[in-house]
Amino acid sequence: MAVSLGTAVLAAAAMLGFHLYPRTGLDRVRHVLDWSGCTSVDRRDGGPAYTRRWPGIRSEATLVCEDLGPQVFYARLGSSKERSAALRAAAPDEPYCVYGKAELVVYVAIQRAEREQSCGKLGGSLRRPSTRGRR
Repeated sequence: MAVSLGTAVLAAAAMLGFHLYPRTGLDRVRHVLDWSGCTSVDRRDGGPAYTRRWPGIRSEATLVCEDLGPQVFYARLGSSKERSAALRAAAPDEPYCVYGKAELVVYVAIQRAEREQSCGKLGGSLRRPSTRGRR
């Protein structure tokens, strides 16, 4: 039985943990964070209540370490203008990272160094929550 070189390369890449296509969206966020202290990371649809005031959300989900552990909220909006408008309408109470054309990640109970590192890996800009106009 002959195995092609391509098949052998794909099998080796899979065994070594290489990812063969670029990660995007929530999958990318999940893989730039260190979840090593978690026995499970669960994906939940939706996000914090304030995001109901964000028009233009195309995709949103929350990743949670076990049931009550650290979590991140991911949202992709239709454009950078829609993202800016959403943040003006209801800014997160936690530090967040804006990156890409219209994506953002809100960090809940994630250590500062991990926030900075993951936002940097995403090519984003880490922002602090606004203290004015708290709900």
